[in-house]
Amino acid sequence: MPVHSRELRLTYYAVPKIGSSTMRTVLWALSEGREPAAARLPRSRDKILKRRQAAAPLARAQRIAAEDGHGFETLVLVRDPLRRFLSGFQNKVRNGQLALKLGAASLPGGDLPSQPDLETFLTHLPAYRKSHFMIRQHFRPIHHFLGPDLSIFDHVHQLERFGDFAEFLSTRLGRKINFPHVKKQDMRWVDDISPALKHRIQKRLRKDYKVLHRFYGDDMLGIAKPEWLGGDA
Repeated sequence: MPVHSRELRLTYYAVPKIGSSTMRTVLWALSEGREPAAARLPRSRDKILKRRQAAAPLARAQRIAAEDGHGFETLVLVRDPLRRFLSGFQNKVRNGQLALKLGAASLPGGDLPSQPDLETFLTHLPAYRKSHFMIRQHFRPIHHFLGPDLSIFDHVHQLERFGDFAEFLSTRLGRKINFPHVKKQDMRWVDDISPALKHRIQKRLRKDYKVLHRFYGDDMLGIAKPEWLGGDA
């Protein structure tokens, strides 16, 4: 379900690996009258919000269901699909989280490693998705959560331009919002990924690039125009 913020008069629709953890913390802190930079969203509350997000994935349908008189404007964050995919791989696979969740060195059946390299993960993505809910949720495409048409939302901001987004929210609130410090992932390894492998990932994410074409382009043959900006949320 979407998160309604009375303080900002906004309804926020979350997408995994697009600043959703930070946003859940900030909106909760504002609702509790706390300083976002020092706030820690209780694990129990975060689990509830994640379950709601997973249970109602299409924001378009959520918005129709949420016309309940709030009169809030709607908000989503978007991100270069390629960068989101690589960040998800770093956070959920490369660092061993999947292997830890499965408690084994391989997927059920023993044919695939639970901590694969990027090419193995991409080639066998359907099998890895089946292996654990964490992978299914974080590697669902952006359009699965937001639908095919972003024009239904009042405010669409890019994660790569987080400074502009932070200024928007602060102006909306009427005072500066100090966002929580989010530890950046070490993404230097992406410099060693071949252009051919990046291209394969982008082709798999073609539908996302189509939905986000005004931000990132959708020319797969030219390898869309993702700007490799630093920082991950």
